[in-house]
Amino acid sequence: MKTDIQATAQKLLGRPLLPEEGIPLTTIEETEKSLAVSFPETIKNFYRLVGNISLFTKGFERFVPLEQLQVQENKVVFLEENQSVMYWAFDIHQPGRVFQTTHLHAGKPIEWSEGILGTDKFLQMLMYYQCVMGDEYEHQATQGGFSFFASLSIEEYRNARKAQDFIAQVNTTWECIVKADGIAIFWKKDTILSYFLNRDGEVDGMLLACTKNEAILEQLVEDYGFGEL
Repeated sequence: MKTDIQATAQKLLGRPLLPEEGIPLTTIEETEKSLAVSFPETIKNFYRLVGNISLFTKGFERFVPLEQLQVQENKVVFLEENQSVMYWAFDIHQPGRVFQTTHLHAGKPIEWSEGILGTDKFLQMLMYYQCVMGDEYEHQATQGGFSFFASLSIEEYRNARKAQDFIAQVNTTWECIVKADGIAIFWKKDTILSYFLNRDGEVDGMLLACTKNEAILEQLVEDYGFGEL
């Protein structure tokens, strides 16, 4: 039976996963033992199935290597923002919940806030996010990575009725991966489209797309004003 991590990875890469693309279960269990904690099943599956696929582990945000994980205030920080501004953790007593903080300063109390998404949904969302935000090198280094990338600034979006109509269509006809916590991500076979949201749930920030289909790239550029990256 496929796990959610496996199904998501195979959907994004368009192929079965290879055994060497994951970290051996024994290694993960040794880490759990050394920390005296049990990982949430989804996080364990992430490391076990795709822990050696750099597109997913460090395409943009950076997953903490197993040997560097540590427990702080009953939390295990497993993810670091690419500029070390934000950190995400699971609570050893509440494994289905994701917490975040902007401070990890030694000797000072850490202020944690709980995210909207639970562990399962957060990790699945993140795999799409890593793809749409990842650089070309990471995609080229990954069998099944995406080939074409495009963006549209918020200013261009607000001045382009066709682009606005397109996003309205995406919201009704594409698969919605997430639309919460300041971000929207949609999927249509071999294509991801993402944009940031304001507090009212409206488009607010750069729109980004990645695809394996050159015809879709051309449509984004020619019909909706996106720029190829």
